[in-house]
Amino acid sequence: MASRSTSGPATGVGATRRCEFDAEGRRWVDEQVEAFDPAARRMRVAMLEGTFRPPVRDLVATITVTPSGDDHSIVDLRMDMDGTLLQRALAATVVRAKLTPALEALLAGIEHHVVTGQDVTDATSLDRVTSTG
Repeated sequence: MASRSTSGPATGVGATRRCEFDAEGRRWVDEQVEAFDPAARRMRVAMLEGTFRPPVRDLVATITVTPSGDDHSIVDLRMDMDGTLLQRALAATVVRAKLTPALEALLAGIEHHVVTGQDVTDATSLDRVTSTG
């Protein structure tokens, strides 16, 4: 998994990025930060378009990080989506199946960066991080 800034500011509200979920760049989603509250450790991200998104009209994710002890945190991800009941039910299943491994890899990459100070810049190096623990 890799991501890169695509337009607007590099960080904060209005920042956009493309997240690639495979080394070839065939599975991707473009997202934009809609809200960012560093004090609350929370941000809201809208998924704009991509090949790796569930079949719903609007999808917004709210991510909150809560400290849990001296060296742990809890990451809470909530997704809101618009669509028919069937679309939302299907999307919930697709999101869980597709995004769970991607989010686990993302968290492993973040942990690797925090512990070692090294950036994880592409899907290949992230695969190495997740396979080594």
